[in-house]
Amino acid sequence: MVLWGRGTANAGKAKSKGAEIGGTMQVTDNLLIEGSAFLADPEFAEDAVLPSGTEIRKGMTMPVSPERKYWAAVQYTVPQVGLVNGDLWFRYDTS
Repeated sequence: MVLWGRGTANAGKAKSKGAEIGGTMQVTDNLLIEGSAFLADPEFAEDAVLPSGTEIRKGMTMPVSPERKYWAAVQYTVPQVGLVNGDLWFRYDTS
């Protein structure tokens, strides 16, 4: 009899093949656009059995391993705002 409370168990060999691309474009002196994309295929490379009895099969997708991630941002800067001698910027980003 195997008792298993909480924890993390390694399930043997795994692999993640993919690609990531990112870029930044300074559209004007005040406008900046940034972004990135990540695409992968995370999977187990061999069969395994966890202490809980769960069977892992070769080729199954790894849990908590993203297959896709995207990120983008737009930033606008207003230089020399008022008497503060500093810049004011507005930024929006999403992922």
